[in-house]
Amino acid sequence: MSVTTGLAVWPGGDGFEHVGGALRAMVAGGAGFLGSHLCERLLADGYDVVCVDNLSTGLAENIRHVLDQDSFTFRNTDVVQPFDLAGEVDLVVYLASPASPADHLRMPIETSRAGSEGTRTLLELALHKKARFVLASTSEVYGDPAVHPQPESYWGNINPVGPRAVYVEAKRFSEALVTAYRKHLRG
Repeated sequence: MSVTTGLAVWPGGDGFEHVGGALRAMVAGGAGFLGSHLCERLLADGYDVVCVDNLSTGLAENIRHVLDQDSFTFRNTDVVQPFDLAGEVDLVVYLASPASPADHLRMPIETSRAGSEGTRTLLELALHKKARFVLASTSEVYGDPAVHPQPESYWGNINPVGPRAVYVEAKRFSEALVTAYRKHLRG
């Protein structure tokens, strides 16, 4: 796995080994802009979808049109707290985080906890369920680049106390934690 500015998938593999019906995905942050569109796509692709969102920045109206589908379940849950999810899960997608500058400035502690405790909660869930894990990150983990364009080897130019620092550092920590889990589990 390569943790970059885009999506990181853990654990790797060529495909899912699944016995039974449809694949089941859990989308944390599924009532947000990106999450709701991903839920729609997964449903269209035949997945059973569990949308987990505390609605602190996500909107119920983003998922209202899929609530009546049998293959869609909504849970008003904060991923910072460990929670139980019954049944098999094949894919855990982590999109939950206040991402708008106004939101993470208004909710700095919640933003930080989403990136730290939320990431750990969902990694543990994926591990327990033997599910793939997808982390959405941001190019902001590289800060204000001093080099243009940035080569793959560029580590960034970060202000750890600037106005967006809580969001950026939370995402950087998420990437580091996913990498640590991956390395530890692979031995």
